[in-house]
Amino acid sequence: KEFQRVANLTHPKGFALKPFSHDAFRGKIGPFAKAYIAIEGKQVVMMAQERGKWRIWSPAEIEDGNDVDAIFFDDVDQDGHVEAFVITSWMRGSIDGALTNYSLISLQWDPVQRVFVQRDWLRDHDPADNDDHTHGISTAKQARKLLRQMHRAPTSKSSSAMSQTKPAKS
Repeated sequence: KEFQRVANLTHPKGFALKPFSHDAFRGKIGPFAKAYIAIEGKQVVMMAQERGKWRIWSPAEIEDGNDVDAIFFDDVDQDGHVEAFVITSWMRGSIDGALTNYSLISLQWDPVQRVFVQRDWLRDHDPADNDDHTHGISTAKQARKLLRQMHRAPTSKSSSAMSQTKPAKS
């Protein structure tokens, strides 16, 4: 397997924090051959050793009330760095019954700033399945297919700018 589930992972030496409350996964993420990703409270936490020292990034938050349904990894943009993805869900009830809403968090390594950044990939792609009472991208397989299609599509100025966004200088 590419990624290995790690039970009872504790934060690296030098960080006075408790063990993670959820499973962590170890594998190649970004430029790191051995990195970890876990959910701690509402934070997506990524850790790796860089130049012999542990680094921790928390590039995204899970919205209140959301459950984590899947964590998966893929180099969807073919840049040589594996991206991390988290699928979350929340239920909303109505007079017609409950509807499960899904959300995709996409995390990409920025080699210039040497940090993981959250991307809005597939933000506007919001499939609804009335038969299944779901809304959004609900599986890793579905997300991978759409992400690969997006990155293979001819680049327009708007899509190219979106995937290469850099923070504005102040």
